Amino acid sequence: MRDITIPDQGLDVEDVTISYWRVKPGEFVQAGTELVEVLTEITTFTICAPCSGVLAEVTVFEGDLIGVGEVVARIHEEE
Repeated sequence: MRDITIPDQGLDVEDVTISYWRVKPGEFVQAGTELVEVLTEITTFTICAPCSGVLAEVTVFEGDLIGVGEVVARIHEEE
């Protein structure tokens, strides 16, 4: 199982808001698939899957405010 976290974008941002999930739990994703759109006070960015597998769990939801480095989802990696 691989944790997906909010990356530090180097923008002096500590908190982000989950805007929109592009993939639902249980769906298969390829490495590079856009998973979730995230908003900051400065910009909007997308977090992509670092590996192929099934999106096993989403730990935060649209509208949630969370910190950089926090886990947003988990992918059960393809073997």
